[in-house]
Amino acid sequence: SINGLAVDSEDDIACTTTEVDFRVEFYNLKTQTGFAHVLPNATNQLQSGTDVEYDPVNKLFFVAQSVSSTGSGSSIQVYNTHGQLVESLNGFHFSNTDNVVFTHIALNPSNRTGYVDGPSSGVTDIQSFTY
Repeated sequence: SINGLAVDSEDDIACTTTEVDFRVEFYNLKTQTGFAHVLPNATNQLQSGTDVEYDPVNKLFFVAQSVSSTGSGSSIQVYNTHGQLVESLNGFHFSNTDNVVFTHIALNPSNRTGYVDGPSSGVTDIQSFTY
């Protein structure tokens, strides 16, 4: 099942995450072709990606990972529009790791900052990050 989806409408690229196989997928919407990668170092379904957001200024896709496969706690995996991993943002504590509702990423591309839910389990806090 698909957990997250974001689209680069300028270049017609869609990015999705899937639950069971802990992958991130990239689709060219014009040619209807695509490919998938297992999230970096992921070994099980707990490390699947959730929310996907797109930064149209810097042309980057952000994939939330409630249970990190690249560090402790939670992570955000950052990909370019070619499906290449750019960086792993580690050390988050997403507030929803045991909830059905997944993490939400909000981006401010003009100053390369973002925000995610947590660490309060009542989802009353946010954590900021830069990229």
